[in-house]
Amino acid sequence: MSKFFKCILLCLSLAGLCACQSASPSHEYMQAIDAYYDALEENQFTTLQQCMPAQVLDSLGLDAGELSNLVNHYSTHYGTDFAVTVTENGSARLDRAQLDDLSAYLAQQYGIEPDLQNAYLVEYTAEFDGSASANTLTQGVVVYQMRDDWYIDLQAGSTVDSIRRLYNQ
Repeated sequence: MSKFFKCILLCLSLAGLCACQSASPSHEYMQAIDAYYDALEENQFTTLQQCMPAQVLDSLGLDAGELSNLVNHYSTHYGTDFAVTVTENGSARLDRAQLDDLSAYLAQQYGIEPDLQNAYLVEYTAEFDGSASANTLTQGVVVYQMRDDWYIDLQAGSTVDSIRRLYNQ
């Protein structure tokens, strides 16, 4: 085989490796955000339970009926066949002091005594697309890890001051 063909083969192999690398799954914490939007798309309360602890769901009054009301709201706006695509824009890892503040917030707000292993403030874009309309929203949300599971908190980023400061960085 000539050097030219070997070079072409090597370039194709490198291009394939780069394509595989860019197709690798996103950060583990995105599972919680994805599960939240999957629950909305599919109107599945069991999926919602995967991304929020039971105490949070109870405190917010989020049960299967409330999820259906929320899904109906989105269906009215986007169409009953709406889909949501979530893309991470960036994240900031919470430091120890912010983790302590988040733990105190979760204990006070929801009665959770968490042993937080990790947490991030994540900015993401959610693209809603349905037969009635489409829309793109960019939001920030706190995700945290307890006992190997990742959860989403829809309010911590705007409630806990030390986390809110991350928006300004």
